[in-house]
Amino acid sequence: MTTNERTSAPVAIGSALAAGLMFLAGASLAALALAAPAGASPTLTPSSLGALAFGLVLVASGVEGLRRRHFLFAVVTPALMALGCFGYVVSSGQWAAWPSVAMYLLVVAFVWSERAAFRD
Repeated sequence: MTTNERTSAPVAIGSALAAGLMFLAGASLAALALAAPAGASPTLTPSSLGALAFGLVLVASGVEGLRRRHFLFAVVTPALMALGCFGYVVSSGQWAAWPSVAMYLLVVAFVWSERAAFRD
């Protein structure tokens, strides 16, 4: 299969689900970064700008999952997020964060299952 055939083939369900989860994760992070108390306007601080930038990275990872061009970027980003969430769960004892770990691992599994369709 040539590169053009791989990247022009219909998007598999796994890739679409992985991309959707990454889009939602990026949008959630951006919304949390811009959240302000009731009646106050959102302010941009260095930490909120960092969160917005990282939300953009999560969305870009989802886009790469759909485009099937950069496998490492599409798989490493959610893998790092899974490790970070796992570290948070273990260090803080916030067991309610386990679904986040599972979601990012699910994205990794979906992207990994489509490895043959990626250009590199």
